Amino acid sequence: MTRTSVAGPFKATSLGSGAWQLTALPAGAEILLRGVPADAPEWLTDARLDVLDIEWRADGVRLTSSAGGRVRLLTVDGAVIHEPAKALYEALPLAGFDAGARRFWKRIFRLMRLPGGRFLLGLFARRARSAAANAGPNVP
Repeated sequence: MTRTSVAGPFKATSLGSGAWQLTALPAGAEILLRGVPADAPEWLTDARLDVLDIEWRADGVRLTSSAGGRVRLLTVDGAVIHEPAKALYEALPLAGFDAGARRFWKRIFRLMRLPGGRFLLGLFARRARSAAANAGPNVP
């Protein structure tokens, strides 16, 4: 059983055939619901919908909302959440470049765009490798 919470307020849009899209404002997650009961539109379009708890279960998806201090339940067939990329990747330990590394790689790619730039970079790399090989081990 998986569970998540999404903070509102929400904008509800009917997609027809029992499908709805809830968009967390401002520019937040999008929740796509399918198999929404016919009596649910007033529940979904409630302007006071503050927080939506989504719980995926074996018999469907249970939505629990708090709107104006009142807790309400709704069970739908399925739910998919699309989170904005920025919020999605913030929790991952992704590598980044500091200012010096960005400046270095900008110069390398600028050099590669010049006619003969690849050849010139190859020469620099060959010279650096041969200088390191000739230096030998650093033993005191």
